[in-house]
Amino acid sequence: MRNVNSEGNWHCRLGWSGIVLVCSLLLVLGSAFGQSLGSRKNVKIEVQYKSAGYVRSGELYQTSRESNETQMLLVMDGLEGRLFIGKEVPYALWYRDYLRKEGYLTGEIKFRNVGTSLIVRPRVRGNQIEVTLTPEVSYETQDGSGSIAVTSLSTTVLVPNGQSIEIGAGLQKSEFEHTFYTRETGEAVRIVLVPTILET
Repeated sequence: MRNVNSEGNWHCRLGWSGIVLVCSLLLVLGSAFGQSLGSRKNVKIEVQYKSAGYVRSGELYQTSRESNETQMLLVMDGLEGRLFIGKEVPYALWYRDYLRKEGYLTGEIKFRNVGTSLIVRPRVRGNQIEVTLTPEVSYETQDGSGSIAVTSLSTTVLVPNGQSIEIGAGLQKSEFEHTFYTRETGEAVRIVLVPTILET
């Protein structure tokens, strides 16, 4: 209900019925928001890192060392998680020049350290999982730190629930991806992902 005071200004005055109506609307909106979040499923992603170093023998490369490491990543449908590839990779200048050339950086920035990770976004599609993978480069400069998602190299694959996909060294063709999947030790990295829908 609205009234006009002596100065001609409008004021709003709610009676009990108006207050009840507003509260009811808030409850409905809150319930709908909660249901939209509650209807989302969680996706468990088993992550196996396969690292290998290589030495040259004549015209061929032979494996000099291998290591395997397994982690678990739990991500809600439609949200993001991260897989860390290298903590301090020895390609700071190369990454800086690449990111500048592709328009991700402007100005004169000097990288001290560079790290690499993958942004993982799963989306449940029935009994399949659509997985979007985006390379991310984190960096440190004398003025602070930051990170850049290289969205132009995002890839999306559709995986049956519980099945595996493999990405990494030797499987991608671009120079960026070849560099991206090399750790600070010089080891090449392949990653096996097994996404599984968790039923609630």
